[in-house]
Amino acid sequence: MRKDNPGFVPDSPFQRSLPKEWIDFFSSFPKVELHCHLLGTTGKDTFEDLVKESGADIPQSTIDEFYTRGEKPVGVLRIFRTLESQILSKPEFLKRITFEHMKRVAEQSVRYIEFYWNWTGLKHFMNFEDAQKAIVEGLEDGEREFGVIGRSVPAIDREASAEDAVELVQEMIIHRHPKTIGLGIDYRETNHEPENFWKAFKLAKEAGFKITIHAGEFGEHWRNVETSLKLLGADRIDHGYTIIDNPELAEEAHRNDVHFAVVPTNSYYLRTFTDEEWAYKHLVKKMAEFG
Repeated sequence: MRKDNPGFVPDSPFQRSLPKEWIDFFSSFPKVELHCHLLGTTGKDTFEDLVKESGADIPQSTIDEFYTRGEKPVGVLRIFRTLESQILSKPEFLKRITFEHMKRVAEQSVRYIEFYWNWTGLKHFMNFEDAQKAIVEGLEDGEREFGVIGRSVPAIDREASAEDAVELVQEMIIHRHPKTIGLGIDYRETNHEPENFWKAFKLAKEAGFKITIHAGEFGEHWRNVETSLKLLGADRIDHGYTIIDNPELAEEAHRNDVHFAVVPTNSYYLRTFTDEEWAYKHLVKKMAEFG
C-alpha cells in the first residue's frame, strides 16, 4: 500500500481506496497464515544482499524484473528456483528469511504461521539437518521477539523424482523436530500428479506427520483433489479450486470438515480472468457456496 494513501491497494482489480477503518480492522484482527512458501517471502533488499553474499551471478536487472508486477503476473516459481539453485548457499540465509517474515506478519497481527520449504532444491548446498536447524532458529527467534508461533512444513518437489520425495521424508524422520509438523508438496502441478509420490506420503503418515497437498491449483482436474484426499490421506488441501467441478466430492469434503488453504491471488486465475472478472469469477467464491 502507498504511504501517502494507506487505503489504496495498487494491485486491486478495481484500483479503489478502502476506508481507513477497514484497513485498521484488516491489519489488527488476529490471524493465522497457513499457506506460506518460505522463499516467496524474500524481500527485494534481502534478495539483493543474499546475491552479494553468495556471489551468485545475477544481474540487478534480473532482480528488478523479479520484483516488478506487470499487467499479468508471471508467477514466482522461477524466483524460487533461482534462490535454490544459485543463492541460498548457507543455512543462515534461511534463518534470516524466516525471521524477517515473522517480523513482517507480526505487524499484521498474525499469531501463527506455517512455512513450506523445499529441501530437494537446496541439498546441493546443505544437508537437511542444517537447513531445518536454521529455519527452526528463525522460528524461535521470531516467537521470542514478536510473539508469533511458527511451524515448519517441508515440501516435496513434485518436479523432482519420487525417490527424492522419499529421501526427504526419511530425513524428516531421522532429524525429527517438534516444530516440523507435516509434509507438503509444491511446484508445478501440471503433469506432476500427486499419486506419483504415494510412497513418501505413506511413509510420512505412518511416522505421524500431517499431510497437506497442493492440488487443483493450476486449473488441473478435480481428480487431483480426490486422489489427495482419498488415496494419499491429506489432512488439508492447498488451493483445491477445481473440486467445484465435482459437487459430490465438494459435499463430501464439507461433510468431513476438510480445510482448504486457498489463495485468491493465485497467479493462474489472475492470468485466466480479466481484472474486471477476477473478483466475481474466482472459484473461491463457488467453494464458499459449497460450504
